Amino acid sequence: QLDLASSHRTSSLSDSDHALEMPELPRSVSEVVSLLQKRFARQLLFTDEALRSAKNASFDDAYTTWRLLWSVGTVLYQLHFEREQESGSIKNTFKDKTGFEIAMSEGRQTKRGKKLRQIRQQTVNGKPIEFRAHVKYGGKRPREVLRVYYHADHEMRKLIIGHCGDHLENYSSRKLK
Repeated sequence: QLDLASSHRTSSLSDSDHALEMPELPRSVSEVVSLLQKRFARQLLFTDEALRSAKNASFDDAYTTWRLLWSVGTVLYQLHFEREQESGSIKNTFKDKTGFEIAMSEGRQTKRGKKLRQIRQQTVNGKPIEFRAHVKYGGKRPREVLRVYYHADHEMRKLIIGHCGDHLENYSSRKLK
């Protein structure tokens, strides 16, 4: 039986609630990002590069993408902005609560390589940011790997997402080519 009272309540929903009204589930990294950037507009800011990398991602598990980004918008946000903790504590607590791993930085050789550092640099609101911290999922095959590079901006009180997609080139992967 149709509940008419609940159908009338949708007119009073906020914009973020409307973002979750969808005729079908998202099927790609890009579709998940599109929905969750609206849902977590107060917590997350996706750069143009993050949106581009999501659109071009080889990873095709929308369910895992949803879980990972939901964890970023909730647990990781709380760890960065609602508790005082050291980086190691954020890394361990996030893994304990979500099962997803975080690397708080890049390896020494990657940080030394000018080209590799440039891949991780963007300007956001006129401020240069180097995205080193990243949430990791998967192994080595592109269709099984998702990386979400972020920066915790304490002025804005947001996690700025600079990349959401395939593994970025690093010193080790560059040596394999």
